[in-house]
Amino acid sequence: LDFVNNRFNQPLSEPDRAGYKALKPFRLDSDNAQAVVSVVFNTEEQRLATFHEHEAQTVAQICHELISTGYSAKDIVLLTPVGTGIHCYERELQSRGISFVTQAGKSFFLLQETQDLVTLTCILANGYDHLALGAFLRGPIVGLTDEELLDIVWNLERDPDEPDRVPRLSALVDLDQINNEVAKKALGHLQSLLRIAQTVTPHALLSAAIDVFHIRPLLQQRFSQQSARALANVDLFLEWARAYSVRGLKSFARAMYQNWERESKMPEARPDTIRDAVTISTMHNAKGLEWPVVIPINTWRKYRRPESIAVDRVHQQLYAKVLHIPTSGHETFVKTEQKHEGRERVRLWYVASTRARDLLVLTLPDSQQNLNGSWRSVVDLRVDELPEMNLDLLPSAPSKSEDRRPGPQLQVQSRDQYLRESNKLRQSSGQLTWVTPSKDEVPVTDLDTAFIDLGESTILEAELPPITGAGLVRGQVIHRLIEEILTGETTLDQATERAEILITQIQSYPEIEPQDSIDPVEIGLRVDRALKLPQIRPIIDSLVPECPVYNFESENGASSVVVGIADAISFSSDGIPQLIIDWKSGQVEPHHEEQIAAYLRATSISRGLLVYVDSAQVKEVHL
Repeated sequence: LDFVNNRFNQPLSEPDRAGYKALKPFRLDSDNAQAVVSVVFNTEEQRLATFHEHEAQTVAQICHELISTGYSAKDIVLLTPVGTGIHCYERELQSRGISFVTQAGKSFFLLQETQDLVTLTCILANGYDHLALGAFLRGPIVGLTDEELLDIVWNLERDPDEPDRVPRLSALVDLDQINNEVAKKALGHLQSLLRIAQTVTPHALLSAAIDVFHIRPLLQQRFSQQSARALANVDLFLEWARAYSVRGLKSFARAMYQNWERESKMPEARPDTIRDAVTISTMHNAKGLEWPVVIPINTWRKYRRPESIAVDRVHQQLYAKVLHIPTSGHETFVKTEQKHEGRERVRLWYVASTRARDLLVLTLPDSQQNLNGSWRSVVDLRVDELPEMNLDLLPSAPSKSEDRRPGPQLQVQSRDQYLRESNKLRQSSGQLTWVTPSKDEVPVTDLDTAFIDLGESTILEAELPPITGAGLVRGQVIHRLIEEILTGETTLDQATERAEILITQIQSYPEIEPQDSIDPVEIGLRVDRALKLPQIRPIIDSLVPECPVYNFESENGASSVVVGIADAISFSSDGIPQLIIDWKSGQVEPHHEEQIAAYLRATSISRGLLVYVDSAQVKEVHL
C-alpha cells in the first residue's frame, strides 16, 4: 500500500481529477516480508516479439518458483492491459506444466487444437483439398513425418500420359495404393465421413470426426492436467458450427479458414473444471477482485493510438481528416479524447497494482528501453528502485487448498497384484459391441429363405434399357428415388425426371467421381417395375421408408447394440410393424439375408423381403 500511495498520489491528484485518498492497511505487515519486488529479465534483442517472449519465460519461471515454495497456482494472477499478445505467456506456462485459465486471451486461432479442427473441416468440405490433408496428416492428430508423406505420394499411381508428373494426394485416394497403415486408417476414416458430409449438419459431422479420430483423448494425453482448456476450445469450435445447416459445411469451412489465415482475435473458451490454475485476466476484468500474488504482464506493448476518425457521442458529431486536412474542431476533440484515454490507463494501472493481497511482482528489462507510447510509460512506477525478488523473503504462502491435486505417492502395488486386479476388472466389466448390419457381418442361423415365383406379372428384362453405370452413385439414386416416392415427394410418373436430377445432385458431392454413363430412363423404369411387383403394390401405402432400428442383445457377458436404418417397414392400421423390405440394386449376395435378418430380430418381425430392383426378383426371409 505504501508503494501504491507513493506512485499514484501525484498522477491521480492532477487538476480536473477527483483527487487521491491514501490507502490504509487493515492488517499488520507480516514479518517485514517483501511486498513489491522487481524481476530483471534478459532482452538480448530489441525486437518487440522477442522482447515479449523473454518476459514470458521469466514470468513462467517466477510462477514455477512460487508454486514450488508453497503457493497454489490459483493464488497467482497475470494481469494484462489488453487481450492480445498473450499467446507466448500461455505457451511458456504450458511448457512448465502449470495449469492456467485465460479470461483475457484472444489467441483462439493460434492454438494447435484449433488449427487441427480447421484443417479437418476444410477436408470434409472438399475431399480434394490436398493442402489441408497434408497439414492434417502431418499434425499431431495423425502424426506422419515429412518422409512418410513423401513416400506415400511417390507410391501413388501416375497418369500414363504424364508419367513424370507427381500425383497429388487427396482424401478420396484409392486406399489400395496406400502402404502406410497409419495413413490408410486415417484416410479410411475421412472417406467414411465424406460419404455422409452432404446429409448431416456440420456440427453432427464434426462431432463424429472428433470421436472417430479420438481427438479428445489425444488432447488429454498431450496436455495431461492442462487438458481442460484445450477440450473447452474444441467444444467452442463445435458450438460455432451449430449455426450452419446441412448445406452450410463449405461456408463454415471458408469462415474458419479465413479467421485462421487472418489470425482473427477471437477469445478462447473458459473451462469450468480447472480449480487450481494461474489466472490470466485483463486489468479491467480484475476490478473488485483480489489475489495473493499479482504479476502485470504485456505492459511493454504500445497502446493504441487514436484513429483519424473520431466520434463525439455526447454532441453526436463526427470529426475526420479529409485529404489529410482536419475538419473544424478535430484536433481539439482528439486532444480531449487522448487526455481521457490517458486518465483511463492510469486508473487501470491503479486497479492492477491494488489487486495484490501479499505480493506485487513487476518485471524490468536489463537494458534501457524506449517506453514512449507503451503501457509502462503511463505511470512512473520507478521499478528500478524496488528490491529484486528473494524467495526467502517472500510472504508466507496461504494455506494449501483442500482441492489441490495431491503430489506423487509411492507405488506399493506389486506386478502380481496388478495382474490379479486387472483380470478381476476385466471379468467384471461387460463388453459392448456396436453392430451395423449394412456394414458388418451379422451371422444368423435358422433362416428360411426362398425366391418368390412372380410368373408373368412383371415387365420382361428385354423390354427395358440395359443397365449402365452400375456402382455407388446408381445405388444411391435408386434408394433416394424409392424413398421420395414412398413419402409422396415424387410420383411414379415423375420417376425418370427426378432420377436425372438426383444423378446430378449426388455427382456434385466432392467425394463422388462423376459418371456419364448412368441412364435416368433405365433407373426410372426399373424403380417403377419394382414398386408394381405383386408383393409390393398392395402394401405400398403402408410402407414407411428409412426407419431407424436399434436393438440391444446380451449373451455370455458380451453385449451388442444393433444400429441401422431399414429401407422400408410396413405397418398395420393400428401401427404394428408387420414386414421389412430391403431394396437392393445389384447382384444377389448371401450376406443380404443376414442383413435383413438382423433387422427382423431387432424389431421382432418374423417376415422380410429382399427386393432386387435390377432383376425384379423377390426373396422372402423368415426367422
